[in-house]
Amino acid sequence: MCFLLFLSSCAWYRSNFVVLTFSRNVYSGCFVLLLIWYVVLFCLSRLLNQVVQSDASGQDESEPVPVHTKALALFIRYFDPTRFRLVAHGVVTLTLVALLVPIVLIWPEARKLNAGAVESAFGETLLMVDPATSAWRMSEWVGFRSLRMWGPHDSQVGSFKPDTVPYMSNITSKGINICDGSRAWADELLIDLYSPAKSDKLIPVLFHVHGGSWTSGDKSATAMSLAYFLERGYAVASPQYTLGCHGYSIQEMRDQLEEAFKYVRSVAPGRGWDQDRIFVFGESAGGQLAVLLAYTLRSPAVRAVYSAYGATNIMTQIPFKQCELPIVQYTLANNCTDEMRRSLSAITYVTKDTPPTMTHHGTWDTLVKYESSVELHDALSRAGVKNLLVPFPTCQHVFEIGYHGAPAQMQRYALERFFGAKAFQ
Repeated sequence: MCFLLFLSSCAWYRSNFVVLTFSRNVYSGCFVLLLIWYVVLFCLSRLLNQVVQSDASGQDESEPVPVHTKALALFIRYFDPTRFRLVAHGVVTLTLVALLVPIVLIWPEARKLNAGAVESAFGETLLMVDPATSAWRMSEWVGFRSLRMWGPHDSQVGSFKPDTVPYMSNITSKGINICDGSRAWADELLIDLYSPAKSDKLIPVLFHVHGGSWTSGDKSATAMSLAYFLERGYAVASPQYTLGCHGYSIQEMRDQLEEAFKYVRSVAPGRGWDQDRIFVFGESAGGQLAVLLAYTLRSPAVRAVYSAYGATNIMTQIPFKQCELPIVQYTLANNCTDEMRRSLSAITYVTKDTPPTMTHHGTWDTLVKYESSVELHDALSRAGVKNLLVPFPTCQHVFEIGYHGAPAQMQRYALERFFGAKAFQ
């Protein structure tokens, strides 16, 4: 029975991506530091025990025991191998192993990035502004700094303030609202425009598409640090799009994002942005929409596209048996056929002219299958498109939560080299 409960707990832990990601990226660094100190203190107590026993053998028992010696004796006795202490040692050991094993498993991918995986896939990287020198530094993760969700910033965008403007107006409501805590309906769509510090060169643009299962989220929703890239000279444009729970389909979302893309290009010259050097990226549903948009736009202004755990094959992500769900009917425009699902799958549009693509995906992802990203990159390789799939072993959905966690460090390291590739300038 205990074994079954243990297996059930492990299954729940793996399936709950928020608990899993926060535990490993935000809290584990503190726990590891405390456990290391526990081990150090235990070893020190055993060493002192040997010293005290050696001194006690030649000491007169009639002499009073100094206070500091009593305190030392209490410290040593605390770590004596009683039944309780042996159980505590076992718990500490198992906890330390459980926290470090995921890091050990992800380390080979970090080493590949350090060895130039991004450069091998996309070519030489130009001079970057204050780049990370390593894909993962354990010193940044171990300790209490890992509790700072956004690292040196107070939010996803830090101190950067957006210009928020509408890019589409007078949108007709479909009279459908099955949203639960999602963004309220509005007849206009807004876009946040963030500018970095002024530059004497045209500023490259990151076109961000938020996630949320096509049914929730807003333009500011992301688990990655946009402030990191704003500080390094990139502009960021992050638009809204209508949601499935308001009756809109994925195709309509994609078409709205195309309007947002055109809007960004139109205002770019007046803001000092480079209208012909735009990187499209998104996470989860936003990753699916970002790749679909980039592959179907066929615009030379899209220099490259990045997807974090996006569902790039709707045939795989939405099986036919789910077609009766109302939200699926809306997102597929009440047409849950193979033809419709293929038309919304980015993999359908892969050609030799497809923009260079990088994907990050957790191998334990229970919301978007890791295999869908493997399928996409196999198709890209067959078409001769520059591409790189970086798997994150044992990582769940939204693996980059926690600025100092290993996945977030690796993501930033790879992205700044991806965006900075000489071929995309």
